Amino acid sequence: MKKITVNEQLATIIAAHETFYLQASPFNQPGVLTNNAKLPDLSVAFLRSQHQQRLTIYHQLLALDNAQLTQENQINLSVLPYSLKMR
Repeated sequence: MKKITVNEQLATIIAAHETFYLQASPFNQPGVLTNNAKLPDLSVAFLRSQHQQRLTIYHQLLALDNAQLTQENQINLSVLPYSLKMR
């Protein structure tokens, strides 16, 4: 079985982050055509879930070996944690 490289691991984490971000935004969710169709869910349970998902992605990023990444992916690895903290 082929071992996954650190660059491939980062690509997988980036894809997971993009999916998470798209699903987290109420503007990307289909809904009933009412006034509340695009209001965000601000319940404690939803916010806790969002935070846990961000933490999971963040810890996966921290576990990567930066020295094994391409220069482009080293930049990506530097930017993505910042992006997670700002949302």
